Amino acid sequence: MQDVLDKFLTASVLFMPRVIGSLVILAAFWIASIVLQSLVVKIASGFNMSALVAGLGLSGFVLGFALKDVFANVVAGALILSYRPFRTDDHVSVAGFDGLVTEIDMRYTTIQADDRRILVPNSTVMTSPVSVFKK
Repeated sequence: MQDVLDKFLTASVLFMPRVIGSLVILAAFWIASIVLQSLVVKIASGFNMSALVAGLGLSGFVLGFALKDVFANVVAGALILSYRPFRTDDHVSVAGFDGLVTEIDMRYTTIQADDRRILVPNSTVMTSPVSVFKK
């Protein structure tokens, strides 16, 4: 029981900088949205808003299309971390790569082969067959 608690605490401490970084980014976007909203309200008095709304819609479409792969990897990473089809120190074969899983991140799964470190995108891991070998 103590070993499980130690592993949990170690993983929590290692994961905390990512959580704090995510919260800082969230706060920055929140503040930027408040500033943008106040600017739009000041500027919009007397302007035709349809061009602004169309421009923002087009910008959202372009950003969504550009970040599609990043979002796919992050969602796949969250699914891998929650379902746990394999764990660190498991020997796996995925997308033609064999090796020992050294790290599972939100974007990549790191596999250590003989003399190289392989970063496999999590969307590839989720869409490819994965073989987990017994230890």
